[in-house]
Amino acid sequence: MRTLRSPVVFFFLALALIACGTSQREKTLRASFVTVNAARDGFVKWDAQAQARIVSEATTFDAGRVALEKYRADRTKVLEGFELAYRAISAALLLEDDRSLQSAIAAGRVVVEVVGHLIE
Repeated sequence: MRTLRSPVVFFFLALALIACGTSQREKTLRASFVTVNAARDGFVKWDAQAQARIVSEATTFDAGRVALEKYRADRTKVLEGFELAYRAISAALLLEDDRSLQSAIAAGRVVVEVVGHLIE
């Protein structure tokens, strides 16, 4: 359950500790990408365990099916958040403007926070 705490902390520290060398923009986008990937990896592991738990706790096949359908409908919001974050990072890489950079940072922050709250 603590899998995401490190990426959340890393995300904010990485943004705060960006140094010279590679452009600040590139480092910020790289940190966002790495952090979203870490959140995704933590979520994938947690997701598999959550689905296995739903199946093992189901008293009947139909109850398990219904519970999984509900869970997967809720999970779709998280998956869409990851998609949005990756698209925002990609757009920021291509557009090279402040607005796209801020959108990428915000999208990364939101998906990491959502996943962090979900798996706590």
